[in-house]
Amino acid sequence: MDFRDILNEGGGISKLSALFTIDSKRDNKNTFLDRGDADDIRSNTNAHLPIKDKKLWKQMRAELVDAKSEDELDGWTGTGGKLGQLLGVTMSNIGKAYNGLSPVKGANKPSGEDWEAMIAVALAFKKNKNADLASGEYADEWKRINDKGFWGSVGLRQQAEGLADAFHAIGVTDLKQIGGGKGTDPVSAEWKQAFADAGRKDKPSKTPKTDVVGGKKRISLKMEGGSQIMSSKRVETFTTLEVAFRKFGGEQSSELKKVFNTLKSGILDTSKSGYKGPIDAFKKRVKKLKDDGSPKALKELEEIQDQIKNVDDAEKAGNVISLNLNLAFMQSPKLKEEFVFEAATGDVKFGSSSDSRADTIVEFNPKSGKVTDHYDIKSKIGDLTSKCHFYASFKTGSGSTAYIACRGNIMSSAEKASKAAESQVKRELAKIAEGRSDVDYLPTFSTIMKEAFNRMDGGDKILNEHFHNFNDVELFNSMKYLMTEGFLGDLAKGTKDLFNKGVDKVKGGFKKLKKSTIEALQKAWEWVSSTIKYAFDFILAQGAKAIRLLLKFFGVKVDKVDFSSTI
Repeated sequence: MDFRDILNEGGGISKLSALFTIDSKRDNKNTFLDRGDADDIRSNTNAHLPIKDKKLWKQMRAELVDAKSEDELDGWTGTGGKLGQLLGVTMSNIGKAYNGLSPVKGANKPSGEDWEAMIAVALAFKKNKNADLASGEYADEWKRINDKGFWGSVGLRQQAEGLADAFHAIGVTDLKQIGGGKGTDPVSAEWKQAFADAGRKDKPSKTPKTDVVGGKKRISLKMEGGSQIMSSKRVETFTTLEVAFRKFGGEQSSELKKVFNTLKSGILDTSKSGYKGPIDAFKKRVKKLKDDGSPKALKELEEIQDQIKNVDDAEKAGNVISLNLNLAFMQSPKLKEEFVFEAATGDVKFGSSSDSRADTIVEFNPKSGKVTDHYDIKSKIGDLTSKCHFYASFKTGSGSTAYIACRGNIMSSAEKASKAAESQVKRELAKIAEGRSDVDYLPTFSTIMKEAFNRMDGGDKILNEHFHNFNDVELFNSMKYLMTEGFLGDLAKGTKDLFNKGVDKVKGGFKKLKKSTIEALQKAWEWVSSTIKYAFDFILAQGAKAIRLLLKFFGVKVDKVDFSSTI
């Protein structure tokens, strides 16, 4: 919601992204195009802004029609931008409300299930443009999107029609919705037994893995950018792990046992305190009360201490699950593959012949109206597994008990590269920590620095023998300055003494170091900085233990604490 439109109906456009807003009540791109064609664009004071250059408008119109986001409108804003040339004012002076671009009460954007229905309807109309969908096979899908106003939005309809063309191109000519409230098959006897083994009397969820059936393909639909392969409560996660473990056939690792134990006994929801509702809203309330500090606020804080502790304990349990689950998957890549396969397909949960068991993933982008990826899950399971990152976090709704859900996100290429680097750091940490107790899992700053040089080829030859007498901080500073000052010019004045005693002096700083030496140091520095970052993230996630672990990390032992003050 743009609050300027509430306080001042004549607010201007603050960002070009406003032209790409589409919901059940608005289609800003087409609205702006219509106003431009009619030469009826209004200012933020409702004054007429006549188009100054018809040829320029023709060019801009074509650019806007083709663009899927504001990033594709090059040179439209700023000093001398096309909007200024066209209308004689800056973007903020182009009226938002007066041009029909403001938020409208009751507007909705399509959910994932809505898009399933939109694509199914668009494919039906593609087959028969005069079809009456109010009754028959697609009556439910038509009612869903028509009642919400989605099909009446030109922009949303165009996106759905583009997606229908894209689905048609990959051999999917019609869709039958399986999810979205439709009936689903029962879970298998094997799944029921594994669910019961988790020690809960709850009934297993029957939510299908298949969203839509297209021909012979049982499709799990994913929207491009951050789609999830799974999102399940602890018993569902436990059962998926149990099934994956049975198919994997190996011995349980210590890390996997930790995951099982946390899932079985950890505090993973807020039912103990009775709190219901979104966690973000609860945290904001707690922060507001702490910032207030008034007697009334402190009293209210005291009254909800049990809820605060319950939320904190559950969040910590989620952090432990995330850490141990990903460590277990790093140690057993095949186990992760089995886990991802079951989470994505529901192979054991529903049985291989069930319509609720998915066999194909289709990823699509509503804005572009394109299918961005599609593949058979079984044949591409290795690639899918490499893209999946698992984490446990709160899942809440208004008026419901907040609980920790295990999420499995399908990462983009950039995210995959980032997580791969993080995983490498975790592998190295696991090697360093091998055979240690949980308390000693975290390597110290000293360990990290020494390991950095031990794992370098020719590390001992880079610096002379005096280097080995450096303490941890001097080691870190030496490497940091070599990476910043050393290769760029003479040493900074304040660091000469340090380097004179530990590093062979080279005229002109370290410009003349061999290329192989530079590359070795760069790799060591990347490893050090990544490992320290991960260690700090780990420490911060430990809540009340963080200070103790931070002292341990730097090798600080507190024997005595003095406190003095003047009154």
